[in-house]
Order: sequence, then structure tokens, then C-alpha cells
Amino acid sequence: MVLTLAEKVTYRMRQIGVLGRTATLSIRNNDLTHSSHSITTQTAIDNAEDFAKMCMQIFDKHWKANTPYAIRAVRVSLSNLERADTARQINLFDYNKNEKLKKLNESLDKIRDKYGYYAVRRAKTIERDFINYYEADEEEAEAD
Repeated sequence: MVLTLAEKVTYRMRQIGVLGRTATLSIRNNDLTHSSHSITTQTAIDNAEDFAKMCMQIFDKHWKANTPYAIRAVRVSLSNLERADTARQINLFDYNKNEKLKKLNESLDKIRDKYGYYAVRRAKTIERDFINYYEADEEEAEAD
């Protein structure tokens, strides 16, 4: 679920040309209590993998051991934004990885722009992708 949400957020961020540093994960429990936590990185990001990893770190730290209850809703966001076209410091050792991810994201974005957001998905999200399943049905109904 977190990876699916992270993909949607980062896709929209790339569309408007921004990067984010602060990942926030908010969870609403079945008793309707709500809590939210965030972490900030030194390097701004716009790819779903890094964003989802940050969110899962938050989940592991704050909720995983303390969840005898059911989770009702999950919300993710990236804040502390900066323009993508400005110069930024990158990690020297992650340069090749970042370039590959940038090319992958550009390719995915082109496919989604041409054929619709749901034309391509990650294999990890297919089995239990309730969000995309529901929204794809709405998108098809609007097209008819």
C-alpha cells in the first residue's frame, strides 16, 4: 500500500518539477485515533523507492511493534520541497543508481502520460493493489 501511494505522490511531483526532503506517514486506527510522524533526508528525492523506504522506516519505528489494532487509513506525503531544476548535492556513491532511477522514472512517466497512469505498474503492487483497482475502474467509467 505504501509503495502504491509513494508512486502516486512522486509521479505528481515529477509532473510539476519538484523534489522533497521530508517524508511523512500518517495512520488512522480503527478507533479513529490519528498519529503522524516524519523524517528528513539531506538529499531531496522524487523517486518512489526511496520515499517508500523512508515511510516504512517510520512505520517500523513508531507503529510496527505497537499495533494490536487494525489500521483504517494510511496517508503519505513529501514536503520541504525544492525545484528539481536547481543544482543539488548528490551522494557520490549513489550516482549510478540515481541516474538509472531517473531514466526509469522518465520512461514510466512517458508511458503513463501517453497511455494513462494505470498502463504500467510495479509487479509488487499487482496482487493487492486496491487503490489502483478502484481508481482504474473510475477512470474507465469516465472514459465511456
